[in-house]
Amino acid sequence: MFKNLIKREDKVDKTKTSIFYFGKLGAEGDTVLDSKLPLEEVFVDPMGVLNKLSSESKFLIIGRKGAGKSAFAQYIHKAQGKNSLIFSDFVTRSQINLELITSKLEKVDAKVSYEIIYKWIIYTKLLKLILKDVSIMTKIPSLVSLDKFFKKNNNIVSLDNFKIDSIKSTNDYGIKWEYLSRFIYESKMSNEINKKPKGIVDFIEDLEGIIRFVLERKDISESSFSVFFDDLDQDFTLNNSVNVQSLLNLIRITREINVNFLGSLYPNARVILLLREDVADYLITRVSGVGDTAKIFKDYSIRLNWYERTNQYLYDFAKERIIYNFKTNNIPYSPFYPWDSLFDKNDFNNGAKDCFKYVLDHTFYRPRDIVHFLNIIVDLNVSYPVKRYDINNALGRYVQEIREEIKNELGCKYTTEEVDNIFDFFKRISKLKTISYKEALNILSDYKFQESNPVKILEDLFDYSYIYNIDSEGLFYIKYREGQVESQKYTLNSEHKISPHRTISLFYDL
Repeated sequence: MFKNLIKREDKVDKTKTSIFYFGKLGAEGDTVLDSKLPLEEVFVDPMGVLNKLSSESKFLIIGRKGAGKSAFAQYIHKAQGKNSLIFSDFVTRSQINLELITSKLEKVDAKVSYEIIYKWIIYTKLLKLILKDVSIMTKIPSLVSLDKFFKKNNNIVSLDNFKIDSIKSTNDYGIKWEYLSRFIYESKMSNEINKKPKGIVDFIEDLEGIIRFVLERKDISESSFSVFFDDLDQDFTLNNSVNVQSLLNLIRITREINVNFLGSLYPNARVILLLREDVADYLITRVSGVGDTAKIFKDYSIRLNWYERTNQYLYDFAKERIIYNFKTNNIPYSPFYPWDSLFDKNDFNNGAKDCFKYVLDHTFYRPRDIVHFLNIIVDLNVSYPVKRYDINNALGRYVQEIREEIKNELGCKYTTEEVDNIFDFFKRISKLKTISYKEALNILSDYKFQESNPVKILEDLFDYSYIYNIDSEGLFYIKYREGQVESQKYTLNSEHKISPHRTISLFYDL
């Protein structure tokens, strides 16, 4: 865009890091058509997430902020442009706030409920994806009438946070049903609309019937349809009972739709929720009366844990981005260990692997941390292979810049004042380096917290990996380094010492 307006620039110095581009911190930024680093060119899936989504009926992708949840969804979404059998769509809280839409429509139609609105959004989005499938449209010509029905009722079919404001009375809310009736007649479906429905509630069963009619056909089994719900934590607080109950309802309804409806009908259609790990763990362990919520998470979730003993998962993530940059700039690189080409391994005792681990140990072992660090290296515009001095400068900037992200993460559970108290706690324990569990409790007792006690707060900080345990033999127990099986899970041990994460300590050392 605007390339014809850009004046000729001076010759680029290819010996400096400013020629590189390692991506946006949010995966959606690398899915635009003119992205300098297309997501599909550097995407890695070392944990087999795509396979689990395909073969194990999973529908919950859980991970910390920055763990790459959106990247998996964006990768699938981007693939539909190159694969005629893949169709997907996104729902974000900023675009479709189910609580907001339900509360406004309830004033127009007393029969409306959260479940009805959620099903309406899912069913209409699934059907619109089906209408994009040329092969299905060819096999079921009557779908043209359904397409006309959607276009005729676009205001209510494409319901979102903005269109909801235009619905102020039943006159604005009524649905023009003629084309839907025509579709059902042309398709010779068993059910018929024998009266004029007044709103969304009256159409839910018809939409379910249409989806069943289309997807139960034996000649369309290769196409896949997915609807992703992302940014569920936006403007979300765990202390808000309405937020929590709405999310629990959403998870249960999604299970019902995926397992009882779509699962028995068409395994290649799925509704997938992207959920922050702290939110998921709160729902599992701290919400009373959740019924089978824990079982749903156990049976249908995929946890994104990028820690692996050899650091191979995150190295593969970094490697693909480094290779892409060297290739696109026509610069020779080490195919065996590309990290060597960007960073000077001679500044570290054990070479490149030691250099990579040195960087990782200043992070929380997430893809976003890698991109963040590499982007700072680009911004510093230093010569490469990058020396240890410049690596330390970049890590210093990374540490300072990540403060707000940590505050944001804590903001899901704590008020602004409480987050400030926690940071003051960080400052005090950073000066002490290592303290006992009892000492940590005593320090936290100096602050006021509305809902939490010092024991619960310490557990939270451990679960976020902001603090970790050290046993009598000097072994570290950092939450993000725990194993995948239950016996390898880490919990805060009151018998062990406590120390702040290296990144937290550096807040106050720089």
